[in-house]
Amino acid sequence: MKIYIENKGLKISNMTIANTFISRLKGWIGKKMLDDNEAIMLIPCSSIHTFGMKMTIDVMFLDKSNRIVYLIKEMNPNRISPIIPQAKKVIEMKSGLLNAYLIEMHDQVVIFDD
Repeated sequence: MKIYIENKGLKISNMTIANTFISRLKGWIGKKMLDDNEAIMLIPCSSIHTFGMKMTIDVMFLDKSNRIVYLIKEMNPNRISPIIPQAKKVIEMKSGLLNAYLIEMHDQVVIFDD
């Protein structure tokens, strides 16, 4: 799957889907670094953790319409996010991308297959 954010220029073409309990629990655990073009989408999801991770990440929480309802910039390892009741999906990506592309609350994320 791929994503882009309208009017921001952020395009990610290497997105992993985590839609089982085990794949969501594992997420990026054990990974040491991410490319700018790499992300993971957790479905369904309204809260995340970074226990066992070795890197800082940026996080977007999306509602059912794929609009950003919450952002975490530079989430450090061994943390827990708040629960975001309206979130249905979470996208985790390389730290610094949210700032680099000026991603904001209510931006629309477009998700599509290859």
